[in-house]
Amino acid sequence: MERANVALTQEQRNELEKFSTTGTRSAKAILRARALLLLDAGEAGPAWTIQRASIAVGFSTRALKQVKAQFIAEGLNATIMRKTPFRDTHANGPLKTRLIELVCRKPPTGCVRWSLRLLRNKLIEEGVVASVSLPTIGALLRKANLDLTISTRSLRNAAARM
Repeated sequence: MERANVALTQEQRNELEKFSTTGTRSAKAILRARALLLLDAGEAGPAWTIQRASIAVGFSTRALKQVKAQFIAEGLNATIMRKTPFRDTHANGPLKTRLIELVCRKPPTGCVRWSLRLLRNKLIEEGVVASVSLPTIGALLRKANLDLTISTRSLRNAAARM
């Protein structure tokens, strides 16, 4: 049976016990905190095996090994707190401004109207961004209340009202 090499200080144990018993938190975070308490091989810890702790907490042994590895590599807070997703914020500045300017202009010769791909290629060609996804362009257009299916004149009028 494999023993976990998690050694919590008394301060960390107290923090985890308080974390798992008080307040409103996600079930996953509480279970991760309880798992660390069970896997604690320090002075005050029960030093359960991964298999035994996985049954008690309801995680797979693989998930508990990942919890243990994350605790050893990144520390207590990174292990129990929810990760916030990465949000690319380049869409709020010059990209949005240039995108609206492009949509309000006439489309390139040979095209009846702008498409998301045409807009993306033009933005990359002009060096506004290195890359941008089509859903990001679509979302920016929706936020600006612009529609590619209506005429260019209507788009110019809508942009002028903003």
